[in-house]
Amino acid sequence: MTALTQYQRLEAPGVWHESPDSQRRDVFVSLGEATLVINDQTDAALTHWSLAAIRRVAPGNDPAIYAPGPEDDERLELSDPEMIAAIETVRRAVARSRPHHGALRLFMTLCLFAAALAAAVMWLPGALVTHTAQALPEATRQDIGRRLVIALEPYSGRPCRDIPGRRALGKLQKRLFGDAPWELRVLENGADVKVLPGGILAIGGQLLSEEDGPDTVAGHLLAAAAMGTSEDPMIWLLELAGPWQTFRMLTTGVVPQELMGRAADALALGQLPPGLLPGQADPAPVLQRFAEAELSSEPFGRTALPGGDAWIEMIEDDPFPGGTPAPLMSDADWLRLQAVCS
Repeated sequence: MTALTQYQRLEAPGVWHESPDSQRRDVFVSLGEATLVINDQTDAALTHWSLAAIRRVAPGNDPAIYAPGPEDDERLELSDPEMIAAIETVRRAVARSRPHHGALRLFMTLCLFAAALAAAVMWLPGALVTHTAQALPEATRQDIGRRLVIALEPYSGRPCRDIPGRRALGKLQKRLFGDAPWELRVLENGADVKVLPGGILAIGGQLLSEEDGPDTVAGHLLAAAAMGTSEDPMIWLLELAGPWQTFRMLTTGVVPQELMGRAADALALGQLPPGLLPGQADPAPVLQRFAEAELSSEPFGRTALPGGDAWIEMIEDDPFPGGTPAPLMSDADWLRLQAVCS
């Protein structure tokens, strides 16, 4: 994505609607290094789309119609030729990076099969897991993360879609992560933040409704992002899959639905490696995130663990022991965010 230097600061008008039944809205669209940012007329961020996952709906239509992914209801209509050209350049680059059908793919698949089989017999299965995680394209990781959001519905409920609440969530995301391509989803139930493959942070709705202010929620988001950066959640998923399913994913790119169900069960029960669990992860990168975001870590540290136990490093080494220097968001936006599941 960073090769598209000629499109830096490119902006264009467009029409956005959240679902087929929602009202169409005039918006402004801008390109970041890895995201497409959609703002309303007041320059408030409505949503961020990953450039690697964008899909064009009904190619050849004028205006061009885009969606953030294959299973999303959101739509964006664009008529600006330069913006369309930039998005299409990204899509072609992603398409070229994906494996193609034909004799070459068959030959490469056979070679990978032989190499992976030898590695599985001669060395530890962890080598296969690490290689597969590194080989998966970002678009595949995001697809897996979004499928996990769906698989979590029996435990966490459906994603919340209240537009003012999502707009407030977009402001919080911008405040905490800037243009980094984290994707925030709020689910109806749950009192934590789950970090999923593809840079997706799934926020439990109870975490929003039970807190008096945004600092603790922001702390959970920063901690999840830090832990997900230090320990790739895709590694955990592949270890859960086992060597045979990992090998199939490497050679075919197909992720079995049965694995999504098992992963959702494990997430709901908190069966994660220590590096993805508050209180057991390395506190240093987590505290660094708080320092960079100018956020006090004490409110998060006091509520980070089940049963009310404290993550003591977050309290003792708080980068801002006097409290967060500036409010994360207005009271009105916090109330809108709390009502995102209304």
